[in-house]
Amino acid sequence: MTPGQRLKATVESLFRRLSGESQWVAKLAARELVEPAVDRSGLVSSGFQQDLVLLESAVRQLLAPGGDPNTVRLTALSVLSQCVFFCAAQDALSIIFPKGGMASVSSDALARHVVSLSLGALENPAFQLGPRKGKERRVEKAGGRFPKHFGQQRDSAP
Repeated sequence: MTPGQRLKATVESLFRRLSGESQWVAKLAARELVEPAVDRSGLVSSGFQQDLVLLESAVRQLLAPGGDPNTVRLTALSVLSQCVFFCAAQDALSIIFPKGGMASVSSDALARHVVSLSLGALENPAFQLGPRKGKERRVEKAGGRFPKHFGQQRDSAP
């Protein structure tokens, strides 16, 4: 199995295990990650450790040889977080975007989206470079801060 196929299989497995009747697991995991408990025993989110190992292995092989370990870990966490987010938030997204058709987007389509997006990023030569020594990659547009209007209620829907 190629690294891309392993990435796809892991993402599909996560969507199968976190969607439908098991959506509550994704919601609980998301809550645990946002509000961590002092006692880590019994956390649902700790059940993702094997998935993270599989994702890191696939990402490591998809990156150029000698890929930065932090880039590997962050990329694997990004893929995992997309899976948890889409599974936990699917009902809310259907309400937020009623005309966007989110209610009709299947878990299989969401899994394909996460895989496609991840593989596209991993194939990008700029992504392969990892962090630049002595320089942080940051967005300068907002001066390192959120814009003043961030989080404020809008008068009308876009």
